[in-house]
Amino acid sequence: MTDPPLPELEAERERLYEQLAATGDFRRGSISKNYRRCGKPNCACAQPDHPGHGPRYLWTRSVPGKMDLRYRDERDDLVDDLPPLPEFVRDLSHYIAQQDELFYSESDLRLFIAGLAATRLHLLQGVSGIGKTQLPLAFAKAINATAVAVPVGADWRTPQDLTGYYNAFERRFYESRFTQAVYQANCPAHLAQPFFVVLDEMNLSHSEQYFSDVLSAVEIKEQAANAPTAIDLMTAEVQPSPRWLLDGRRLPLPRNLWFVGTANQDETTVAFAEKTLDRSNVLELPSQPTGSSQRRPSRSHPSLLRDCGTHSRLQSTDKARPPSQSSSSSTESCVTGCNGTSGSRPDPEL
Repeated sequence: MTDPPLPELEAERERLYEQLAATGDFRRGSISKNYRRCGKPNCACAQPDHPGHGPRYLWTRSVPGKMDLRYRDERDDLVDDLPPLPEFVRDLSHYIAQQDELFYSESDLRLFIAGLAATRLHLLQGVSGIGKTQLPLAFAKAINATAVAVPVGADWRTPQDLTGYYNAFERRFYESRFTQAVYQANCPAHLAQPFFVVLDEMNLSHSEQYFSDVLSAVEIKEQAANAPTAIDLMTAEVQPSPRWLLDGRRLPLPRNLWFVGTANQDETTVAFAEKTLDRSNVLELPSQPTGSSQRRPSRSHPSLLRDCGTHSRLQSTDKARPPSQSSSSSTESCVTGCNGTSGSRPDPEL
């Protein structure tokens, strides 16, 4: 069988072009036909055999680069001056109590803030219901930063369960909420301020399995502060790729990013291996309160630091510092005064 001559193929191509042009507005995506019921008992749509009002045609499509456009502008209202750490910790405790009705002692907060200067990975342990997940979320809210909670599944086994997977047939990467949050931390709108990814119920699965790539990257970052660290999402570059990916396939871990994992201690969870504990700052919140302050917060503005006339800005040094740290001596003063306990969370009735 011989191939058709070239003029015949060109004529067929022109004919197909004409058919496509006749379709009018041709766009990528999918169209669905929908009916809805208004809920009025006397309406015709209330009858069992009635399909509902409609049809309504909905066009859905994926738009690349939405996060790049949303977070492309750098913030211009950040300054470097911060209040003294003892005053900041005291007001932070009162602010969280007023705004979120969560009660943490100053020793809890001192240890949490001091741990930010030690490592990028933090583990908050304790029994269920003592405020482990809410601590980093409330802290980020108080300093006008960003925190994203990512629930961990009990069936997570591989890094793809954490980051997402690439569909070779569709040539598309299906990213997870974790990947979206880390990418958001790389955008200019967030790069100058702290960003927290909270892994809720981190020990429902073996973190040494699904979190292995991040654990290796955290170790490299601690050994060489200036080393560009990233986790591999794909084995080869795929175009078009998001703007802030390295080589079109690697997700950077920026210097403003901290990971906070929460861990319950019951029969449904697994123990952390020494590999994870060695790379993390572990803070155990006690099940019983050890005391609290009942003084009202001195500031009631939606942002604690904004009321001080500042926002948190990361210091432009080789090693990233936490939002409340202006120097190493200030961190030492923050830890000074801890009575040896890991912290406390008072009774909400107080």
